Amino acid sequence: GFGDKWIHYKGLMLRHLQSSYTPEDYAGIGKIYGRTAGVYSTWLNRESRAYYDLVANIARYKGSYGLTNYSGVRVESDEARLNAYMLSAETGRRMEKQD
Repeated sequence: GFGDKWIHYKGLMLRHLQSSYTPEDYAGIGKIYGRTAGVYSTWLNRESRAYYDLVANIARYKGSYGLTNYSGVRVESDEARLNAYMLSAETGRRMEKQD
């Protein structure tokens, strides 16, 4: 639709996260894992080098934790869950060294 003036990049992103942590303020441990899927689209103008990016992601994470708080009470969960949605837009101009 834009002729030879624009270059269009598009793609699919897949991610996997697996991590564990030890809190600094409490005695305990935690673990988290999850997956993310997303799509992106970038339009780059050949003449002005202006670009427009659109990115969308959906993430689902699961985890567990066990810690002892300052009162000495043990807090645990094997059912920690998080759903995250992200939509991002960016515009700018590519620069070369001579710019």
